[in-house]
Amino acid sequence: MLIYFRFIGFTGDPFRFCEDINECERKFGPYGQCGNSSSCVNTLGSFQCSCPSGYTGNAREKCTDINECSQAFGPNGKCGFNSMCINAPGSYSCRCPAGSSGDPFIKCIVEHRCNSDSDCNGNAICKIGKCICPAPYFGEDCKRMLFLKFELVNAYIINVLI
Repeated sequence: MLIYFRFIGFTGDPFRFCEDINECERKFGPYGQCGNSSSCVNTLGSFQCSCPSGYTGNAREKCTDINECSQAFGPNGKCGFNSMCINAPGSYSCRCPAGSSGDPFIKCIVEHRCNSDSDCNGNAICKIGKCICPAPYFGEDCKRMLFLKFELVNAYIINVLI
């Protein structure tokens, strides 16, 4: 009497030749034996499922897109202040709305239109119809930060806008 053992993840006659089963083949489904939108990696006698970047969930069942534009991450999702967040499957992008500029992952600043320097805030100057804030000035009011240091028992730094 012959007794055959079947090892999970292998097929064939265990006394002659065992062959690894590729659980990631499409014959098992669009993602192999893993869940929807997951990544399947075949290993010897087994397989691993994982959710790709930008997705979350139980990879053996289903990976779901992370909505990086959700207000759970902040008022503009994972994007910066005053920016627009655009969610896409597995990713997202940020952009500054029309009439503003800056790094949309940090902050978009509304561009002010002008005819002369007097139309601009603070130390900004009017160039080609737009208010531009030259260095060393910065911010919405185009002012600079002055750091004063006083020697007492401990050093204190006081920020004064000028």
